[in-house]
Amino acid sequence: MYNNELPVGLTMAFAENAEAFNAFLRLSQNEQQQIITRAYAVQSSAEMKAIIKGLQSK
Repeated sequence: MYNNELPVGLTMAFAENAEAFNAFLRLSQNEQQQIITRAYAVQSSAEMKAIIKGLQSK
């Protein structure tokens, strides 16, 4: 995983939530790619928050 692969919104959300970022790092590469793909499709801050909340529960 390289920082330039992450959508800006996801990077910003991770900067604000270390727990979610750490959960993301524990995921397999395939699972990380699924999160990244979902983040690129985000249309609102509520959608991004849902992704982050989902990571926090892992």
